[in-house]
Amino acid sequence: MVNTGAPVALGRYLHTGKTLDDLIEQINDAAELHFAEDIEAGEQITIVSLTEFQVGSVAKISGC
Repeated sequence: MVNTGAPVALGRYLHTGKTLDDLIEQINDAAELHFAEDIEAGEQITIVSLTEFQVGSVAKISGC
């Protein structure tokens, strides 16, 4: 899979929502569909998510 910067869950690209909560809900829905049989069998599924983002511009500091 080529890294395009688009969010991916379970090897599938997700359509992003307007908020982080929207994205988390889509990841949850994808996981529930992917692991439906395991969940029905009582298996607990845990998703670990690492989020990294940059806010604003980065200014260079001179003289250091």
